[in-house]
Amino acid sequence: MTSQVERLTFKCTAPLQLGHSLHVTVPTNSHNITPLVPPPPISASTTGTIELHTTPDTYPVWTTTVPVVKGSCSSGPKPLNYRYCVKTTDGAGVKWEGEEISEHGGVVAEAGDEGILPESRSGRVGRRVVKYRSVAGARDDSGVITDAFEDGFDGPEYDESTKAWRELYAKPQKQRSNEGAGRIDFISDEEISRGEETSDRKSALFLICYHLPIQLWRDSGGAWRGKWQNSLLAKTDGSVADAVPTFWIGGVKIPGLTPSDERDIKAVCEAMNAHPIFIPQELHEHSYLGMCKQVLWPFFHNIDMLDVSTSGFGDNPAVEEARPGDAPSIWDQSRLHKKWWESYQRVNMMFADLASSVMRPGDTAWVHDYHLAILPKLLEKRQVREAGRRTTSTIFFLHIPFPTSQVFRELECGEWILEGMLSADVVGFHAFDHARHFLNASKRLMGLNYESKFGGLIGLQYRGRTVMVSTSHVSIEPTVMTATMKHSAALGVRDGIRSLHSGRQVLGGVDVAQKLSGVALKFLAYEKLLEDYPVWQRKLVLVQRVLTPRNRTKDEDQTLRHVRTIVRRIEAKHGAGCIDYKEAEGSELPVAERVGLWMATDVYFNSTIREGLNLGPLEYVYCRGGGVPGVVVCSEFSAACNILNGALRINPFDVQQTSAVLDKALKMGLDEKEKRRGRDIDFVSQRTASQWSRHVLRDLKEAVAASKEEDAGNVVSEGELLSFSHVNVMNLVSAFRSSSERVIICDYGGTLLSKEAPGKYLKRDISATSGRKPRPDVMSSLERLCEDPRNTVFVVSGVNRRELEGSLGSIPRIGLAASNGACFSWPSTAEDGAREWHAFQFGVDWEDVKAVAIPIMSKYAARTNGSSLKILDLSISWSYFSADPEWGAIQAKFIVPELQDKLKAFDVQVVMLKGQVEIVPKLLHKGVLVKRLLRELAAKNKKYPQFTMVVGDDKSDEPMFAASFDFLAEQVDPDFVAASSPSLPVALVTGGSGSFDSSDSKPPTRSPTPTLGRRLSHDTNLVLPPFKAESQYAYTITVGRKASNATEFLHNAREVEDLLVALAMADEGEHNKDIKKRLSTLSTESWDDQHTIDS
Repeated sequence: MTSQVERLTFKCTAPLQLGHSLHVTVPTNSHNITPLVPPPPISASTTGTIELHTTPDTYPVWTTTVPVVKGSCSSGPKPLNYRYCVKTTDGAGVKWEGEEISEHGGVVAEAGDEGILPESRSGRVGRRVVKYRSVAGARDDSGVITDAFEDGFDGPEYDESTKAWRELYAKPQKQRSNEGAGRIDFISDEEISRGEETSDRKSALFLICYHLPIQLWRDSGGAWRGKWQNSLLAKTDGSVADAVPTFWIGGVKIPGLTPSDERDIKAVCEAMNAHPIFIPQELHEHSYLGMCKQVLWPFFHNIDMLDVSTSGFGDNPAVEEARPGDAPSIWDQSRLHKKWWESYQRVNMMFADLASSVMRPGDTAWVHDYHLAILPKLLEKRQVREAGRRTTSTIFFLHIPFPTSQVFRELECGEWILEGMLSADVVGFHAFDHARHFLNASKRLMGLNYESKFGGLIGLQYRGRTVMVSTSHVSIEPTVMTATMKHSAALGVRDGIRSLHSGRQVLGGVDVAQKLSGVALKFLAYEKLLEDYPVWQRKLVLVQRVLTPRNRTKDEDQTLRHVRTIVRRIEAKHGAGCIDYKEAEGSELPVAERVGLWMATDVYFNSTIREGLNLGPLEYVYCRGGGVPGVVVCSEFSAACNILNGALRINPFDVQQTSAVLDKALKMGLDEKEKRRGRDIDFVSQRTASQWSRHVLRDLKEAVAASKEEDAGNVVSEGELLSFSHVNVMNLVSAFRSSSERVIICDYGGTLLSKEAPGKYLKRDISATSGRKPRPDVMSSLERLCEDPRNTVFVVSGVNRRELEGSLGSIPRIGLAASNGACFSWPSTAEDGAREWHAFQFGVDWEDVKAVAIPIMSKYAARTNGSSLKILDLSISWSYFSADPEWGAIQAKFIVPELQDKLKAFDVQVVMLKGQVEIVPKLLHKGVLVKRLLRELAAKNKKYPQFTMVVGDDKSDEPMFAASFDFLAEQVDPDFVAASSPSLPVALVTGGSGSFDSSDSKPPTRSPTPTLGRRLSHDTNLVLPPFKAESQYAYTITVGRKASNATEFLHNAREVEDLLVALAMADEGEHNKDIKKRLSTLSTESWDDQHTIDS
């Protein structure tokens, strides 16, 4: 059953030294304060706490003089978590009860064999160990919580009763919960944010990749056997698996497996700490060969949609067999949703199912590459659904490039991919160039801001948390290379090449048969070298191996035809001895064949156009030790170009320049070769997969620790506080039915009106409301609720009053507030529906403000295409919603200080919002309006409302939540408001239509107010009725699970509609079973903005 409003008083016995003060911190969604959860470090101030007071007569008993209001919760009573602290006489220190400082203080230890993973998402990595008090159930009739606190500075020793008191609190939470309601207990911050750990094993690392790095085969007896492949993700000596429990999850694709085979393979893999996923053949073709290789791979390599359409997987019968005029567009992405995209999602769901079944709270999932780009989001959604919070840490590492935002926005499912990656704690890339494109796409497609963080990481703000972006490259395994260099197979390859091409220097390279490998450009540059430098025609050979993995067949076939043509032409001109060209099936050469080629090669030649991870150049540098070093000629578009300082760089499109660089490499002296290799050999030989893994996990550890520090002042961090729960609609309906005086206050955009599905420049967090109206069910529910005289319904919006009245003004008896509460209209009772608008008078001379601000804003609007000025009732704004987001943000950083400097003589403030810079009165926010409305309603009706519900979706709505709690607190003690908050501005009548002009010479008329009961000392024209103890319900609800002052949340605007429908039906006396039936019907109906809701 839903809980009622509670007004609590803290009464604590604390024998403190003279001059020390006692404070208590409680969740923000209990009252209009900003306590820190978890509490601040020792050196922090007591900002965000409530001070307790004592007198010589009552000492050592301390009492709060301000009522702490605990709001209603539709899912039932929640425990109140709180802590006491003592402030020193000089104000220099604060001691929180139950807090211990670890020996490492605030330093995050370097990742090593111990503590390589974050202890848990909520644990304190080398930081504080804290304790909370918790009280649940009903208090005494007066709402007094009685405690004792003896952790003061130089406090007395504990006596026997105190020890018993402590022993009671030390009991496990499961045991404590059965000892009766109302008992006060200690619980740790770990229990508050994560719940109890049920596993005895240490936190584990799960490496998740599409291809399980295990080679499987049948032995001579038909039994399945397995061994680790030569892979970056495989288990090796000295790997991270030696330091922490490590498990692998990956796909196995072997045709013709029987159920018995799958069971045997599973047993083999599980003995190696691996969990296989058997992907059906058709699903593999559509997801891997289709979506991954034909769509995502070229897009991520920066290939435009029109080029992608000509290099798809296999043939397209739909195009070839259709009659002229009937063929579908070759770049139509609708086919993705029919097969490829759906299959891609299904495969990711298979991985999510298995990972969720084997992972435990506190584990770390390291997801690899674009095949599983949406897996982090699926894991997060499942954990939030099942546990109400994120229970594991996640890394997503991309091993291929990330495209520019211009190309990425062409991908129809691009935002799903982006959101999937952003659901990780750390997103990793091999090169900063790739990370830069990812940051730019996040900013331009989703409006996300990023900033540099301490330690060299970059933080992206996404859904109330910080996603860290890291760049780190991996090198080779020296032990493997050294052993292979001595192997007879590698030596045989080396000697064979040298014997076959005796007397010639060797240019060598290995590339995949695809346009982006630049193989054709390589042969063109080689042809140019032989023509411009004829001395090399009999002294040089190009040994080139081209691989055909057969996963992008059209691209491979076209590339091979082109390359073969150029090879034949070169051989016809200069003889067959100048080229050693071979093709090989597969995605890589065997390691012995590669190493043999590197040992025989004098100059490594790479001409790639775009690529991700390629260890070929690094292998070459290592293999050329012990004798005459080689030279690396590397494309400036390759990932290795930013790593190998000793390489010669080329632009493969500049054939003339490339041939000149090759000539320089071939003529290079021994001394320069040794110096160039010396620049790179340390990195090549030391950044092993094990070291790289440790560096990435260290970034995760720092990211989790940094997030905790940043979240220390958050009210709620995405469901991690137990008191933040989803609305129970039916319980709220019951409270609504039992109340006679009801107030419903709703935000407009993002709450009643769903946020517009984002375009490429309209960002997700910006609510586009112009020209749109709420759905018919919302309009109908509002109208039905407004017909009942027991209900007062107000809609508060940031749009101007003309737009708001045009959207909702047709509903009789609805209250409207525009411009973030700057002006408002009480429900109209006139027959013609005419409204009387009021505006708050903040004492601002807007004509003088406009004279100063508009010329400055006009200057910036002229230089920022797509930006505009907007003059509202009590604000002036410069909007760059439709401008280039990066250029608009740069301009905004300059316009803000310029306006602040010129307007410092006025009683206004310049605020920087999402896509907008606005000049508003210093006192203006939605909380001003809400408090005013609630006070006037109480004064008019001569009693306080029994039911209050405030719903909003963004930061501008947070003051509404706080104001509703302030109003509940002042019902008991109105003098509290006089001492703690500024006087409310006076509301002035402004007429029935048109925009309010603050320069109007007509004398303002005060809004009529009743005069009865007690008078607020700070607001002379409002008088509140006497307080009577009775059942009250106060709900504050935010849309979206995020940090908020609200006590509960709804997932999206669709659930707000469901709630309003339920309340309207209850208001008309319909039974609960009918309401439930109607809600179930609503949940199956289509929704225009499905993408916004799902996200």
